[in-house]
Amino acid sequence: MNSETIPEFKGTNLQIAEQIVIWANNKIKKVRWTNEEIDRNFGKRSAVQTLEEGNTFYMGPCLDFNLVFSFLMRKQDIPHQLVIEEQYPTRNFPFNRLHFVTEFQNRGEITYIDNEKMNITKIGRGYYIRHSTNPQAQIIRVPSWAIEPNKPLHEIFGFRSVEDLEKTFKGYSSKVQIERMKKDNNEENWNRYVEATKNGPKICPD
Repeated sequence: MNSETIPEFKGTNLQIAEQIVIWANNKIKKVRWTNEEIDRNFGKRSAVQTLEEGNTFYMGPCLDFNLVFSFLMRKQDIPHQLVIEEQYPTRNFPFNRLHFVTEFQNRGEITYIDNEKMNITKIGRGYYIRHSTNPQAQIIRVPSWAIEPNKPLHEIFGFRSVEDLEKTFKGYSSKVQIERMKKDNNEENWNRYVEATKNGPKICPD
């Protein structure tokens, strides 16, 4: 990734975070991947790879975005950490899932960025506690110094594969999630997503 293509963000850490969210959403397009692209890319890319390719899968893009947020905050010397929330099964999703959030320092206070759903990004004060509806299995926090922009998540944790990383969690399986994504990856769901997000990304206070 050519650093010259990344702008210099200015202001307080909160203002910079808002600029980062807007810039990243303009730079990284949420698209419909083929099933082959899901197998190749989902959960396996670094921040640099995501920026170079300029897209992410519209279902479950929060890891890609939060690794990019970390990369950009690191360039701005903003203290931050990656939050990984493992969620227990729900009625609609009968398997454990992962959700990713970024926490950062702003004028002595912790603030978080949460790509909650669709095109909505919440920015809230305090530590991230939990998803508004999904039951929580655990939270893991990764400090900024460990989040290298050229490494995918499993390498950030020091593992050689996604499967090895999954042993860190209580019941998450990328294989199970990917199979569900492929099942839901149809024209009807894609068109519904496009219609719901036609007005572009939104930043909302939490």
